[in-house]
Amino acid sequence: MKICDLYTGGSQLKRAVKTLKEQWQQTKEHWTDITSQEYEEKYLLPLLPEINQTLAAVYQLSELLEKAERECTDRSDAQ
Repeated sequence: MKICDLYTGGSQLKRAVKTLKEQWQQTKEHWTDITSQEYEEKYLLPLLPEINQTLAAVYQLSELLEKAERECTDRSDAQ
């Protein structure tokens, strides 16, 4: 029995980031003033590394939870 599934949320976040990048590229084709550059520098560019770090942590935590679940299942099966 699966206790916790972090991969699904991580995958959703990954798809959302991909969509954000695609939409931003389309937006930049029409919004080309200094405000768009400032917006990108202030909000979007700092966000992407943070999301990548979050995804790495989510996947690492998911692996640890799966390992703990296996160990707990193995112990209860042995009893």
